[in-house]
Formats: sequence, structure tokens, C-alpha cells
Amino acid sequence: MLIFKRIYKKSKKKKKRLTKEQKEEALLRRKWGMDVKKLKGYICCISGTTDRRKLVAHHLDSYHTHPEKRFDLNNGIVIEKSLHKKFHKIYGYKSTTKEQFAEFYLQEKTNMAKGAIKGGGAAKKAEEKGAGKPKTGKNPMKGKKAC
Repeated sequence: MLIFKRIYKKSKKKKKRLTKEQKEEALLRRKWGMDVKKLKGYICCISGTTDRRKLVAHHLDSYHTHPEKRFDLNNGIVIEKSLHKKFHKIYGYKSTTKEQFAEFYLQEKTNMAKGAIKGGGAAKKAEEKGAGKPKTGKNPMKGKKAC
């Protein structure tokens, strides 16, 4: 009986292995995210933050409902992780659109402007840190479409 219990416990701990296709798609997703961030100059299009640890790439048209646009660099933008979570908390994960992001973008920009007028909020913090300003003398967004 003791031997059976040990074998049973070990078999429960087996991890599900990814298929070759799943591994390839995971690598493509990661490369897509890095390429989008590089293309957009590592700047959040809403808050202007440049801290690379806080930035993620976001699909404008949902990854799930638009498989043809999954790895299209023009279907991606760069936003802060906290804003990304907030967006998906409002609109969900499976069927988001460019129009929903445009609505969210305007709402957040308005909220940040109100915070700056009142003397606080994310816009003031970003301004204090110098967010949105390139660290070199060159403008990384020159000739590129922002959001």
C-alpha cells in the first residue's frame, strides 16, 4: 500500500508539456511584443512613461478574434502594464477592438489632464520624472505614427 501511494503522488505532479506548435506560437508572441515596443520607441502612448519594465505590447484588434492580425506590427501599441490591466478589466480579453481602445485612450487622457489641473495624478508624476522625453538628443518617434 505504501508503494502505491508514492507512485500515485509522483504521477499527480506531472506537468503538461507544450506541443511544438504551442512553443513556436509562444516565441512568435514574445518576438511580436518586443518588435512592437521597439517600433513605438518604448513609450506608453497614454501616459508617456519610458520605464521598459512597466511597458507591454497590446493588440488593438483582439488576439483571439482576429488571428490574421496576431503578429501584425500595425495591430499593436505600447502601454503601461497597469493601464493594460485596467483596459482588459473594463472590456474583457477575448473580443476587444480598436474602437474600444480609442474610447479608453480618450478617457484616460482626459483623466490625466484633470489630474494635472488639480495638481496631482499620473500626468504630474510623469512630468516630474520627465516621461515621454527621449534620453538622448534624438527623437525616437520622428517619422513614426504614435498611437
